[in-house]
Amino acid sequence: MGKRRKRIRIDRILICLVFLVALIFLIRFIIYIIFGFKVLGEAKKGNTIKLYHDNANVWKKTVKYINENMDEVNIKYKNYTITMDSSYFKRNMNIKPDITTKKINSGEFYKQKGIYIDNNNIMSIATSIKFKLPHYIYKNGYVDLYGITDDGTYVLLESRKKVDKYYTLNVYDNYKDYFVTYVKLDSIKTTQSYTLEEGETKEIKLEFNPSNATNKKVVYTGYDKDIISIENGLIKALKAGKTTIKIKGDDMSIAKVKIVVNKKKEEPKKTEKIEVKSKVTKGEDGIYYIDGIMIVNKSYPLPETYDPGKLLPEFMNAYNEMLADATSDGIKLWIQSGYRSYDYQVGLYDMYVKQDGRAKADTYSARPGYSEHQSGLAADINNPSSSFNGTKEAKWLKENCYKYGFIIRFPEGEEEYTGYKYESWHIRYVGKVISNKIHEAGDISLEHYYDIESKYSN
Repeated sequence: MGKRRKRIRIDRILICLVFLVALIFLIRFIIYIIFGFKVLGEAKKGNTIKLYHDNANVWKKTVKYINENMDEVNIKYKNYTITMDSSYFKRNMNIKPDITTKKINSGEFYKQKGIYIDNNNIMSIATSIKFKLPHYIYKNGYVDLYGITDDGTYVLLESRKKVDKYYTLNVYDNYKDYFVTYVKLDSIKTTQSYTLEEGETKEIKLEFNPSNATNKKVVYTGYDKDIISIENGLIKALKAGKTTIKIKGDDMSIAKVKIVVNKKKEEPKKTEKIEVKSKVTKGEDGIYYIDGIMIVNKSYPLPETYDPGKLLPEFMNAYNEMLADATSDGIKLWIQSGYRSYDYQVGLYDMYVKQDGRAKADTYSARPGYSEHQSGLAADINNPSSSFNGTKEAKWLKENCYKYGFIIRFPEGEEEYTGYKYESWHIRYVGKVISNKIHEAGDISLEHYYDIESKYSN
């Protein structure tokens, strides 16, 4: 009798277990059905699709609807919102991005803390991803986005002013990973004093430490506005006198500059006007200059041994200033092609010659040693092709780059002077004094402005 009761109890336990498993399965199935209807409904309304698991375990019907009826789809998972082309959306895809806090200690960074984003499978198909920034980054109001190439080079893609703790990263091509950070400005160095004559204009040269500081916005205060005026980093002498400029960054880095303005010397009266033009001179370094500006074109090559190895600090300082203002205006700019070595230009030029012949290649590509890219003072912005012409980014660049010391190096209609076709994307740093003068002259080419040639000797 005792054995039978024991057997009955075991049977009942087994029945209960089976019932419990069936109940769990039923509940999960009901949740799946409810979730399925909800996701399909969100898709049909064009809303962001919320997922609660890192695998997109949705109905085939939902996948089909998204693929056929939507251009792009927004997927929310935890603190991430991922935007992708709808054709990539499918069932059981891993939507968990690999975003971690990491310290970088290479190149221009020294134990710099930030958010490191691995370009894993979801990043490789996403067009953008929105995620939460830690307080130590967003509290500063500015962030930098770096793209990391296959060889480990960090390329500044975007400098953005933030107003909240969420950041949207637009995925670029050709970058392995990404790094979002804020690099604090420690100090500002500049020339201690400037001497000008009444009516003269000079650029305030600033050196930021570290050179890759995120926020390089400065304010000029404390000077006598009757003696000088300052606009876009240019000092204009108004009348004779002495004053001091206080240069303050948002990180409380302060530098002082003493200004002395002398009375303008009286020029002797001339019976006739004689126009004196600057001439190109060759320095001891083998580089050609005019008014202190490095000249690189078809007539004036760089020495084969010249190799700065990267874009020069004066270029990057001006570019970062321009990038911050462009971003504030809703304009996205990035450096697509910056410094190029002599050897790199050899391969690039030879490829174009094989493709189109030497005569045509010479209208859009420089021969080795004749390329401004080797100077470290020029770069191609965004998209180096004719499709960039007329875009809002190209228009902004043309209308504003002079404010930061840049010129559009090969302007439209200046082909007979430059020897190259119009390139709306190619900018060259010449300093604010010269860039403003060229802008006032009608945004003409460097050759036109200085009346110099750009022709190969053979």
